[in-house]
Amino acid sequence: MFEVDHPATQEVKLLRLKKVIDPLPDHVAFIPVDFNTQTLGERLFTNGYNEQGKTLFIWQGVTMYLTVEGVDSTLAFITQHSGPGSAVIFDYFSNETLRAMKTERRITRAIGERLIFGIDQGQLEPFLTRRGFYDVHNADVEELKRLYFTGPNAGRVIANGAAIASARVRKAEDG
Repeated sequence: MFEVDHPATQEVKLLRLKKVIDPLPDHVAFIPVDFNTQTLGERLFTNGYNEQGKTLFIWQGVTMYLTVEGVDSTLAFITQHSGPGSAVIFDYFSNETLRAMKTERRITRAIGERLIFGIDQGQLEPFLTRRGFYDVHNADVEELKRLYFTGPNAGRVIANGAAIASARVRKAEDG
């Protein structure tokens, strides 16, 4: 299992995690990656990643901070270097939401982060299909609220325009 994050974020996570779990589990490799300047592949391969294996890539809280090139590079790695049956799950904002999020964008800029990547509404499937994926699912705000924001979570807030995408890697045997 690989836990991949931006170097600064991962450092904070590790400090907090070590207060709860020490020693850290041997089966988890903690890999710092700046997706805008490094490739996922260069970091994973040097840490024992097996590209023949069926892999689930969970990409949480990352895409919106990346350049288009950073997103494309990571998706290309996933399609080109994972075994049959592999999949990706990631959250993202629509471009329409990013344009409307003036206050949030000022806040993220002030802390050194910028919300810069989004996918046009209604374009997730073609976006991922062009990049080698199929069986694309999009859980938009309404679906997320219906599925997860019930009971004690009913009052939780989720940003309009946020969504979670999932898709499987198309391999030759998938047709």
